[in-house]
Amino acid sequence: MAVNILNFPTKLNISLQTGDVIYYLNNSGTVVRYGICLGVTDYAITVQTEAADPSNTDYIFFGKDNEIN
Repeated sequence: MAVNILNFPTKLNISLQTGDVIYYLNNSGTVVRYGICLGVTDYAITVQTEAADPSNTDYIFFGKDNEIN
């Protein structure tokens, strides 16, 4: 698995934290599990990726582990 950094022009949601699962919704309407959040800053997410990189127009979101949170 690779590690990738996703950069954003606006501040990220403050509830995003290490261990959350990062997803994206691609242009065809498919939800893709992108990987696990390894680190987060105000404007970037470091992800251990499990899938192809999202495009600039894909909607990126995250989920929490129900057993932990």
